[in-house]
Amino acid sequence: MGKAKSSAFVFPIDLASETSVRSMLDVFFRSGVKDGLSMALPLDGVATYSIELKDENGNYRPIEEYSAGMLSKIYVTYFLDRTIQNEGSNTILLYDQPESNMEKEFLLRTLGEKLKELRRVHQIFVATHEPLLVVNADANEIILATNDKRVDEANRVTYENRSFVGAHGKRELVEGVARLIDGGTDAVKRRSGIYEGMTHR
Repeated sequence: MGKAKSSAFVFPIDLASETSVRSMLDVFFRSGVKDGLSMALPLDGVATYSIELKDENGNYRPIEEYSAGMLSKIYVTYFLDRTIQNEGSNTILLYDQPESNMEKEFLLRTLGEKLKELRRVHQIFVATHEPLLVVNADANEIILATNDKRVDEANRVTYENRSFVGAHGKRELVEGVARLIDGGTDAVKRRSGIYEGMTHR
């Protein structure tokens, strides 16, 4: 229609108002344009928006205020169940280092319990450096991945099964797993002794 016709518009045009949108379309209709109309509008010029997420206290806050760890916690708390529900019971979960930027208490109380609940229905694979998840989420299989890095050579990644499944309480296997994720059973006992001593003060 050319720039000369632009003066027929009544600015600003409120896209949320039927009257305002109708007045805009009437300009094209009166000019004989009745189908095949397409428009490209720069988003920043016609709309303002804010993306907000609900925090742990139930309050909505702009997404810019959240750190990576906070976003991960919101995903676990609000979105994980919904995503799995939409995908169905045959969903296989792959979770790479979910412990990143999360507090220990959240890993234990929320994420660990969430994984224990989900594993009843779904198959879950978790790559993690976090002992709290390995132990408290009651892992069926524990696979140790070792990356043997050497100068001027390709990385050599090896895998070893450290699972409790089928071990029947063998002491050496239990000690191996404890050493891998907690520094050994002696370290666990010393730490436990410190914690118990603090409760009696």
